[in-house]
Amino acid sequence: MSYYIVFQEELDDVDAFEAFKTVAKAHEKLAEIAQEIGVTSLREFVGGADRVSEDFQDIAENEGWSSVDYQGAGGIDGWFDASDGLDTVRALMGYIESDPEVLKRPKATMEELRALETALEAALQAGVKFRFEVDE
Repeated sequence: MSYYIVFQEELDDVDAFEAFKTVAKAHEKLAEIAQEIGVTSLREFVGGADRVSEDFQDIAENEGWSSVDYQGAGGIDGWFDASDGLDTVRALMGYIESDPEVLKRPKATMEELRALETALEAALQAGVKFRFEVDE
């Protein structure tokens, strides 16, 4: 399983389809942490399969994934404010920094969370919404 960050509009210098595999593998533990510290779980930022972008559909087709291989709940319009995603990512990073033993691969997870933070900061600066798409 992998998470991919997708933006409502294209952003310069941001790889919109970078795979966040370590974060995806740790999603259950990260959801527990998010609940414990009172922030939205990363999984809540997943867009619905009926709102999957054409670019992601192309990637999925090239990888041989069927439409049931990626799914999500999504928001009202399927997009989320970058500031909300940043709140979650930064809170998770702070928690992991204070207790790295909570995860099996804290360094790899932190590296991916930092990459998410950078991408979400770019989206916030540009006023662009985001969502995650997941292949399972």
